[in-house]
Amino acid sequence: MARSEEIGRLFETVHRLYTLDTDKMEISIETTPRIAAAEPTKLKDYYSMGIRRISMGLQTTDFKQAVELGRDDANAGDDYVQRAMENARAAGFKSFNIDLMYGFPLTKSAMRTGIDPWYKTLLDCVALGPEHITLYRMRYKGTKMAHLQDRVELEQINRQAEIAHETLTSAGYSGMVGKNTYSLIEGNSGCSDYLDRRVREALPYLGFGLGAQSFSHHSLSYNLGAVTKKMTQYLQSVEIGRLPIQDLYHLPKEVAIGKMVSVSFYFGGVDLQAFKHCFGMDLETMFPEAVPFALGHGLMHYTDATGAGPGCARLQLTKIGKRHFGGCVALFYSPAVQEHLMSLPGGQVMEEDPVAALQRAALLHPAPVFQSEEQSRAMNIDTLGGSTPPALDFPFTARTAASQAPMVSFRFVGGGDELQVDAPVGASLLEVAKENGVVLEAACAGECVCSTCHCQVSRDHADAVAPPTNDEEDMLELTLGRDDTSRLACQLRVEQNLQGARVTIPDDMLSRSGLLSRAARAKQSDLDAPSSTVATSIQDTATPIQIGMS
Repeated sequence: MARSEEIGRLFETVHRLYTLDTDKMEISIETTPRIAAAEPTKLKDYYSMGIRRISMGLQTTDFKQAVELGRDDANAGDDYVQRAMENARAAGFKSFNIDLMYGFPLTKSAMRTGIDPWYKTLLDCVALGPEHITLYRMRYKGTKMAHLQDRVELEQINRQAEIAHETLTSAGYSGMVGKNTYSLIEGNSGCSDYLDRRVREALPYLGFGLGAQSFSHHSLSYNLGAVTKKMTQYLQSVEIGRLPIQDLYHLPKEVAIGKMVSVSFYFGGVDLQAFKHCFGMDLETMFPEAVPFALGHGLMHYTDATGAGPGCARLQLTKIGKRHFGGCVALFYSPAVQEHLMSLPGGQVMEEDPVAALQRAALLHPAPVFQSEEQSRAMNIDTLGGSTPPALDFPFTARTAASQAPMVSFRFVGGGDELQVDAPVGASLLEVAKENGVVLEAACAGECVCSTCHCQVSRDHADAVAPPTNDEEDMLELTLGRDDTSRLACQLRVEQNLQGARVTIPDDMLSRSGLLSRAARAKQSDLDAPSSTVATSIQDTATPIQIGMS
């Protein structure tokens, strides 16, 4: 968390440039258990500045797993959590939110005993008595835990979301079906004012800082630093007179409408009056097929403004609709986005009507609750019965495709090491590097929103391979030490023209000293000579690579 003086200067600047009526808004700030527990004076300073809502990223009370997943900085233990709560209350905060995260891989212990740690996290959080609780599904793409995503199936996600809804509503928290924030305060969404008005009213907003998003009914932009969380590129962009924007999109009307509706699903549905106010027409008029489809198949229904009772203020997800959240949201995407999604590989070919199959599956296989009967009686929660449907099987993968491609040999150079690899045509250099133990940082995991996979291709080969795209050029422009052989490893694909190339990785792009990971270096130590062969490849079948010291 920033120092009090820094937040104070920020407030001074905002008050100088904008007119704020703090009586009509609730300013919110975020913290972690460790910081809130250790720095009570800072919390008091924030309250004195007019901040009235504080949100603490607890995520889980399974602290052992938190450490294993690399989240031990924020999750310091029960003593920190309790002290953090006490310090926030002593500072004067009466609007306290706790963020929790579900969708972590179940441990062997949980699988063996049938007790999901997620349920204990919910009970622990309720016991702390925060006014608001916000639930986030763990997203693995672009994180250091991306390799774990295949261990978490959709059935687990749905089960844990339903456990949370039942647990929190039984404890007195209100929250619409499909909404991720719950509150003890009647009429309060539980969200920050920014998020509340952004979701309900599609209010345009301007974002400052790393990765911040700005939105109008005609445009959408994202600032630099969304993935890297580093100020370097952001500040360099400002210094050369550029807006620190990573992506800027003009939104045609149908895309703006799709954006508004998809954001509205943060609350599990659409505020019908807000939609009409934004776009001058009823939701039913704009989506003459999607709305009847959702209603007719029991995926959504009309409710009052609370999302709980009958009415005509909202079109809200039902419990069946919540289990198929992604499909329901996609009903309202723009036609171009829908067409793109339908063109993507994967999915399951079904022999019958897919919606009928989904509805029957929801009825025949309600989400089981990982808890004991004693715990259920203590919380007055009915245990849901049923079994988990079998996992889907996708036999065709990127790896099997790679095993059929022609191979190209080239060398990675950096950190005092050299590594010769055989890689399939079509793979990115980043994929090849990661598969062979090269510790290339690549903070954005290949999304082309940073330059931390910068590499330099030997001169003869740099001129022969496909040129960089505009997006790649934009990222390279902010790269230190760039020259005309510079490329981003995530964007450069293996092709025959790379045969025999040397791909140099600057030291500041390596996430540790040396070119290779400890595992790859351990394999090297078993070799009889520097030119010996190690079996590893991006393919499923083992392919030789050469490791040697430069």
